[in-house]
Amino acid sequence: METNFITIDNCTQEVEITLSNSELQPHYNKAYADSAKLIEVPGFRKGKVPLPIIKQRFGRSIENEALETIANEEFTIIARRDNLTVLGNPSLRDIRKTPSRNYFCHSL
Repeated sequence: METNFITIDNCTQEVEITLSNSELQPHYNKAYADSAKLIEVPGFRKGKVPLPIIKQRFGRSIENEALETIANEEFTIIARRDNLTVLGNPSLRDIRKTPSRNYFCHSL
């Protein structure tokens, strides 16, 4: 994981977080497991749809929804680790997904 702090003004900073796909995979696995309990596909009982079918039909959506949660979790870890003083609610400004890396930008 890479982090980069950008100062916008005296009260505003941005934190750029870059994660590799291998760092994201445990988060994605959890998102698939959580979603699998709720997914209904004809021919399968609720919660019993095989993972390859879930990934084929819903994978992109599940991963995209998980990215926001991952960004917020990683930001919280960084804020605690670096003793950041957060005034107000931080906002997720940008998420970029590439084949090898993912980038999140939080405004403080």
